[in-house]
Parts: sequence; C-alpha cells; structure tokens
Amino acid sequence: MMLRKIKSRGAKPTKRRGRKIKFPDLDQGLRNWVLDKRLAKIKITVKRFMNYAKSRANVLAENGIVFSWGWLQKFMQRHKFSLQRPSSKILKPIADIYDEVKKFLSKIQDLLGSGLYDPAYFTNLDETGICTESKRTKTLETKGTAHVTVKSTNKEKDYTTELVGGSMLGEKFRPMVILQGKRQNLDRIPDNLLIHWREDGAWINKEAMKKYIRLVLKDWSKKISSNKRGLLIIDNFEGHIDKEIEKLLREINTDVERLPVPYNPIPSTNGFFSEFSF
Repeated sequence: MMLRKIKSRGAKPTKRRGRKIKFPDLDQGLRNWVLDKRLAKIKITVKRFMNYAKSRANVLAENGIVFSWGWLQKFMQRHKFSLQRPSSKILKPIADIYDEVKKFLSKIQDLLGSGLYDPAYFTNLDETGICTESKRTKTLETKGTAHVTVKSTNKEKDYTTELVGGSMLGEKFRPMVILQGKRQNLDRIPDNLLIHWREDGAWINKEAMKKYIRLVLKDWSKKISSNKRGLLIIDNFEGHIDKEIEKLLREINTDVERLPVPYNPIPSTNGFFSEFSF
C-alpha cells in the first residue's frame, strides 16, 4: 500500500539562514559605536555613520566593502536599527556650562581693560541654510482624498547657505550666498550680494571664509583706529576658523575669540549675564 506524504497545513516554513557576514569585527564594532553614541544622546546621521564606517574599514584594512544604501539597510536590519526623527533635544544644564561662559566673558572684559580693543570694532559672523522649496509644509484638502498633489519645482533637495555678519554697533555686513555647482553668470543679482560657488556642496568652508575676509571684512577693517584692534567673535565650527584664516584676520588688524559652547544654545535664564557688562 502506497502512503501519501501529507503536508501539515499548520507547519511553519523553515527559517532560512542569512549570508555569513564577511567582516564580523567591523560589523560588531560599528554596532557598538552606534549604541555608545546613542547612549550619550548623540545624533548619528547617515553621512556621519557612513564616514565612520569607511574610516574603520581603512583602519582594520578590510577592503572590498561597498558602503551603499543597500549595505546600510542590511546593517540596520541585522542589528534592529532604524532611521527616526528626534522627538526631543537635551540641552546641557546651565550649571555645566556656567563656568565656561563665565571664563569667556571675563576674558572679553580683560581684553577691553587692556585698552587695545574697543566694542565698536567687535564683529560676529555666522551662516544659515536656505531651502529652495520646503517639502514639510502641508495643504488643506478634503478629508478622505487618497492622493494629494501640489504644484512643485521639484527643488526640495536644493539649498544654499548665506553667510551674514555685523558689528556690535549694529552695522550689517555684505552677505555672501554659497551656491553648489560651477561658476555661472546670473542675472538680477543685487549689487550688495556676494556669490561663492562650490562644486562639492553649498555649505560654508574655509575657502568661502577667506574670500569673505578679502572682499568684505578687509574694507570694513579700515574703520579701526590705528591704536586699536578689531575682534571677531565666532563659534568653533571647523569650516570657520583655522591658523591660516586667523593669519588673514591679523593682517587686517583683527583678532579672533571663539565662543566656548558652539553647538549648545544657552537656555534663557533670569539675569545670567547681568553681572557682566561691557
């Protein structure tokens, strides 16, 4: 008598084993790095993670890896990671940065007391990103509409950076707009607007800073009295200041002081700066 092999309907399919990881040391090291950074509440962007992964691969001499989006997705799937929008930000408690800020302001007071500097020649520079077209805005629509379409220039990923500055007396400096791409002749550019082209991105870098010093700050520095020096107060972002840029500033009679807490805004407090006066 021939017996039929009956397949159980309720049987679970056999779990397939995944492909063996080629570089387990690198894979585990990257996992631990992510866990350590997130434990410290540090933001890890895709770009930052990819750059770190490439650097670790070079250190470990593990070649042959293509750090693609597909590779990243598999890595996240293996270790149960995902990309998520931050739900909150934690600022440093004011007590942790009070001493740093106090030392900085005391140093500024000492510079003023030396008689070499005048608040009239204090300046500040910073940049801000500008999106060509925001994709986060919403539109009113009839409830239940399955597909909501809007007119668009399809430039959601295009952005520019604007470098702005001014003096302590309220003077506004000529702004610089940083554009990505090769240099072009643009129409209808305001006379007071400076354009800087970059082929590898539209964010601030040291070359843009040098150009701004030569074309904007150099002319303004002629206002500084012969017996005084200017002072540029700026944050510690690596694209702003280095030894070469500091040398250019000294040539136009301007020194640099870096803010002590560049990436953690100081929470507003009642009278925190009241004991310091310029």
